[in-house]
Amino acid sequence: MTSAVSRGGLSDEVGYFSACAAALHARRVRAAAGATDDVSFYVAPDGNDDGNDCLAADRPCRTAQYAYERAMRDWNLAGFFPYIRLSSGIHHGGV
Repeated sequence: MTSAVSRGGLSDEVGYFSACAAALHARRVRAAAGATDDVSFYVAPDGNDDGNDCLAADRPCRTAQYAYERAMRDWNLAGFFPYIRLSSGIHHGGV
């Protein structure tokens, strides 16, 4: 019978699975952009949600919901405020 205890007191199996879990978690977690000021996200009825970061007034997103999701998912606002700036026009959907 072999011993499963390593020098650190944890079994080799636990250490191996912990390392695997940490590696998988690191692959899933994307680094969030760190805000250094308030951040504006632009939305227009004729905008595009496909892969758009919503950060430029000349490249707005189509929906406020998508802009909100980008703000919450992609940014560490660190006490700053996100603003969703809606252009004139009829906007469909909600947040």
